[in-house]
Amino acid sequence: MSEMPGDPKTHHFIPEFYSKQWAHNGTIYSVRNVRERLYWRYYAPESIGAQLYLYGYDAEFKLRRRSQVEIDFFVSLDTRASQVLPKFFERQALSPTDRRNWAEFLLSMRLRTPEEIAKIKETGRLVLRKSSDELQSRYQEIREDWQPESLYDTAVGNIPGLSSSYGLTVLPSIISNSRFVQSILSWDWQIIRFERIRILFSDRPYISTAGLADPKCMIILPLSPTSIFLASPTGSWLPIPPDKHHKFGQQINRMVIRNAKQFAYSQFKYDAPASFFMKYLARS
Repeated sequence: MSEMPGDPKTHHFIPEFYSKQWAHNGTIYSVRNVRERLYWRYYAPESIGAQLYLYGYDAEFKLRRRSQVEIDFFVSLDTRASQVLPKFFERQALSPTDRRNWAEFLLSMRLRTPEEIAKIKETGRLVLRKSSDELQSRYQEIREDWQPESLYDTAVGNIPGLSSSYGLTVLPSIISNSRFVQSILSWDWQIIRFERIRILFSDRPYISTAGLADPKCMIILPLSPTSIFLASPTGSWLPIPPDKHHKFGQQINRMVIRNAKQFAYSQFKYDAPASFFMKYLARS
């Protein structure tokens, strides 16, 4: 049951509907700073921000389809968020359901990166180990002589792949039932539109200026070459005067590119000068 014909093997931590906002003639420009030299390429939106079986269960974990988290959760989540995005562009009012869908999407953008998924998997291993340790005394009472001494060893021995997959089994509920989703729903939201500067994005486009429990936190997410999404619990930075938009857009681009792991993206090659990427894009 682990792998079914037709199941998606490539899982996107930058959803295709999102990166498509920068596409021109079906492609996006990508730049990478390799030892102080910039390398430019262009890609189709579906070719960036993805990893093979990123949310996939261990190949030996037969209790669920390997891509079940992608199929059952992220495809639905991204579809719902993709229906909200045009409403931002068209200045339409959002329904409570729209706001809920977008808040969950925002939290997913924080948690679905390769490094965060690795942390979730490791946390799952630790939780499984702790739960097994807490039940160890009861296990000893019923254990047969031929069974392993450790309940944990028994569990992972009888269910191959359980240890590395356990964290992923709870990932959807971590996102959908998080108290931070409720917090974001109560925050002030705003779309900032730009005319004289081109907005970039990167392989880590989601920015939070502080922890989500911090009242000074601001969530920043570029939406297109001409707009960004902002959210804050206080809204004290709202509104941003139009005469400050250009300077603010420059600041956002710096933050987004500094947050990149390897790649920066733009609609056109010269949306920002090469010197900008040399200064702010991490070397790889």
